[in-house]
Order: sequence, then structure tokens, then C-alpha cells
Amino acid sequence: MTLDAAGHAMDLYTFWYHGSIITHIDALCHYSFEGKLYNGFPRSEITQATGCPKLGVENQKQGYMTRAILVDMPLLKKVPTSNPALPSRKPISSLGEVRRRESRKRGCTLHATGRWVRRAKLGPWNVAASAAGFDAS
Repeated sequence: MTLDAAGHAMDLYTFWYHGSIITHIDALCHYSFEGKLYNGFPRSEITQATGCPKLGVENQKQGYMTRAILVDMPLLKKVPTSNPALPSRKPISSLGEVRRRESRKRGCTLHATGRWVRRAKLGPWNVAASAAGFDAS
């Protein structure tokens, strides 16, 4: 329970959905560098009481409509279908390669790593400890 602005007791439901279980979009305030967020906003503006006032996910509530390219990274990297996920802890750094192959200049790319196909074939595994991921470069 929590109190609203008028002092009424209200139910509060919180879902911590971040992680590797579901597909999601991070807020622009998710990462910072040298105390600054995207577009130079100070990281100190993020508080437990107010959250991220300028760059929170609620600012994306209108959604997105854009072209997308679905990239099958295991297929692109010629990973054998017997173990269809990208190698553990391997950084994915070939997005330029994908962009060069596509003529689109706008839109987004969606990247499949083969995780769920691997799980279906080989069973559960510790994704947090050994999944492939995107390289900052």
C-alpha cells in the first residue's frame, strides 16, 4: 500500500521486468557515463521517489512505428544448427556488417541470438552467466 497525493491508501503493484527473461526497451536513463545521462542530463536527477523524470520509459508511451530488420545472428555467423545459439560470452560486434548488407538508412534492427532454439534442443542453461551479448563497439 502507498498513499496518493490526497492521502488515500492505494495499492501499488511493481514489476521488476528487467533482465534476460523478456524482451523490453530500456529507458534512456538506464545507463550513465561520468554522471551524465543521454543528452547530458545529470544522473543525480534519478531518485527512488520520482524515478527518472526526463528520460523514463513512460515518455515512450506513444510507442514506436518503424521499419525493422530481423537479424538471425547464428545464421549470419554460420553457427551449426546442432547448437544453435551463439558461443557463450561471445561479443556480437558485426552490426556494421548487417547494415552494409541492408540498404535501409532508417529503422531498427532486431537481433536473434538463438537462445530459445538452443533451450528447446538442449534444455535450460544459465543465460546470465554465459549468453552471447552485444559489444559496446
